[in-house]
Amino acid sequence: MKNDLLVTFLLMTYNQEKYVGEALGGALAQDYSNLEIIISDDCSSDGTYEVIESLVSQYSGCHKVIVNRNKKNLGLAAHFNFLTAKSSGDIIVVASGDDISMYNRVSKTVSMFNNEPSATIVSFQNCIIDSLGRDLYKPCSRAIDCDLKISLGDYLGGSVVQLSGASRGFKKSLYTEFGDLNNSCPTEDTPYLLRGLYLGCALVSSECCVKYRRHSNNISGCTQVNSMNFLEIKNQYIADLHRAISLGLLNNEELIKINYWIDKKYRQRIARKRIGESNCKIYRSFLNIFNNDFTFKERISILKKSMTSKLSNKM
Repeated sequence: MKNDLLVTFLLMTYNQEKYVGEALGGALAQDYSNLEIIISDDCSSDGTYEVIESLVSQYSGCHKVIVNRNKKNLGLAAHFNFLTAKSSGDIIVVASGDDISMYNRVSKTVSMFNNEPSATIVSFQNCIIDSLGRDLYKPCSRAIDCDLKISLGDYLGGSVVQLSGASRGFKKSLYTEFGDLNNSCPTEDTPYLLRGLYLGCALVSSECCVKYRRHSNNISGCTQVNSMNFLEIKNQYIADLHRAISLGLLNNEELIKINYWIDKKYRQRIARKRIGESNCKIYRSFLNIFNNDFTFKERISILKKSMTSKLSNKM
């Protein structure tokens, strides 16, 4: 890869009127020159699209900017499929309409791909902000000392390194080799991560290139995650696994491990959902997850989230 290859920056928006201005500003401010920016609104019911129109009409920079508004709400997977198919870039960088990409996110993404030809997907550390843009967390003491290379085996083995979906960039080959996600799949995050690991490796940067906004309507928030259809996510994993087998990307050992991981991940999600919905005491929650599907650290993490959720509900 070279520094002059075309990159597509996808900004996906839906009912994010309060935040989309900053998200769009981060996209337009990218310092990488050969950049196609596609801003696509999934038929918002608020003023999101009007904010986009106004800001784009004032833009006079060098980037190619394409604005799209869906005539009806497609939902995350169908919207994502439409945009990845429409993208012209060899690399695709994805952003949400409530997060803020730093000016050098794309150039750093390209640099990481150039440094590791086997990489198919990259992500960065996240700075976390609240609904008003105030800092909640900054990785000042870096979570990792240097860029890390993650293999399929590392990921299936429970790699503790965070692979941020909010700051992800990937090669378009993930789409051309595997095709559309099922429209009923409620997330593109882990399915695309697995696709990348089937085809190569993932890189995790030690740097922060995205301000991830934490608020009540985050798609990755506990309430939204627990409302997802986990069976549809499992079905997507299985469909992509079959495709990887047909492409000859897996050996027998990897096939056994990924099948086990898919079943385990499904059971974990169901267990977390039940705990989140439960009104039982904390010690009963602990008993509910005291099984081999969770490590000790995972149990403690779930208990903390359960306690926080219960306290929030009482306030």
